[in-house]
Amino acid sequence: MRSIQLMTDWQSARKSLQKSLLCATVALTALSLAPAQKFWFIGPGTSINNLAQERISADDVSDNGIAVGWAIMGRNPNYQAFIFDTRTETLTIQYDEVFGNGTYGAFHAISSDGSAMAGFKGVPGVGHGVLYFSRLSYFLGSGIVLGDVIVVNGSPVAVGREYDPTYDVPAIFLFSGGAIQSYLLGTPTGAYAQTQATGVAYRNGSYFCVGFSFEGSGQARQLAILWQVGQNGEVLQRLPIEPNRTQGEDSTAFSDISTDGKTIVGRYRIGSPRTWYPFLYIYNPSFNRYERGDLPIVPDTTNYPAQFAMETNSDGTLIVGSASSSTGVVFWFQSVVFVPNNSKALLWKFTGDRNSIADRKNPEKWELVDLTEWARANIPNFPQDVQLLTAAGISDNGRFICGRAYGPDPRGTGQNVYFAYVIDLQCDGLASDITGDGQVDDADLLEVLFNFGSQVNCPQP
Repeated sequence: MRSIQLMTDWQSARKSLQKSLLCATVALTALSLAPAQKFWFIGPGTSINNLAQERISADDVSDNGIAVGWAIMGRNPNYQAFIFDTRTETLTIQYDEVFGNGTYGAFHAISSDGSAMAGFKGVPGVGHGVLYFSRLSYFLGSGIVLGDVIVVNGSPVAVGREYDPTYDVPAIFLFSGGAIQSYLLGTPTGAYAQTQATGVAYRNGSYFCVGFSFEGSGQARQLAILWQVGQNGEVLQRLPIEPNRTQGEDSTAFSDISTDGKTIVGRYRIGSPRTWYPFLYIYNPSFNRYERGDLPIVPDTTNYPAQFAMETNSDGTLIVGSASSSTGVVFWFQSVVFVPNNSKALLWKFTGDRNSIADRKNPEKWELVDLTEWARANIPNFPQDVQLLTAAGISDNGRFICGRAYGPDPRGTGQNVYFAYVIDLQCDGLASDITGDGQVDDADLLEVLFNFGSQVNCPQP
């Protein structure tokens, strides 16, 4: 009995110490392996990559800081997919290993654990979908582009679009027994011919896929769609999210869904003048439905008429996106392919009660952060003349943000160039996940103990 009591006291003390130390992580922890608020630029003239690419973007990033993206020269269709590992500061331009025979390609998504990457090889529309999982490449049919990937029970699940051959149709791709099977999600009726699935989550035995359909290209009307899919690829329900015509809306579009399947982010458009605004949908378990909410915006809608929520972390409390001067930007999943230089990378940070659906839908419970201004003020040595244009991806644990930046060419050409970037927010999101494995456990406690007494500058966005 005495030994049991001692164990109980130790467990109580251990839990108390763990709680105290993890809560104090922001002020007390200095990780020798990953100092807080680091940043990396990837692109022409940088120490990471000297390729002269005119268009480049990091589209997604994993919990352990592996970013994926693409680069092209102008409008040249020869895409170069890249993988950048912040832990080793290693950039890999993917050719033969992933795509085979020197074929070009692009990555749009990476799973939270970094084991699966998704995109395409060749040219969009005529190339092939690519799923890179556990260092093996799986090539899907012609005309397939993958836009998001997760890992469920050790197997990857991806979503994207197929070319059929006159229009795009959305699909989910399930991995089983070493092979991948595609299942079409279906499109809404009417004039909406082009449709793509942009995000996927797994909740309560179902896959929840989000995306949008549009009539053509450019300024065409768009329609947000939510699909619920069974474990065998069968579509259980298809829910179009119609614009609120009484409020002058003519378009809606979804770009991502949180890993827990409870928060969907996207955009809607007011028809005249054409202005895009960010919005979100929150799952209400009491009614088994998603309910619409709004996000705060950049007030200057004259100069920034296109404001988008692009991606969210695992529990929907951090959302990234952009504000742009052009309403005609081109979207491929989370990518903004051609974005004006006068754009802003944005972060929305939830400040309300996490258990309150009303708070989640209330824009006053969200803080809007201009990531460039925050980086200049809080990240040591961040270049003051670099502008973060988009925030395309955020890791599930909320630690890393990636996207596209614009600034002076480090090669001294006197010209401004595009960079991809990754920022380590160490203290934000899951602040106590010190090891970056997506969990708060004994490993994080030990890391704090080994570094106890060190001090770092650790402001939060």
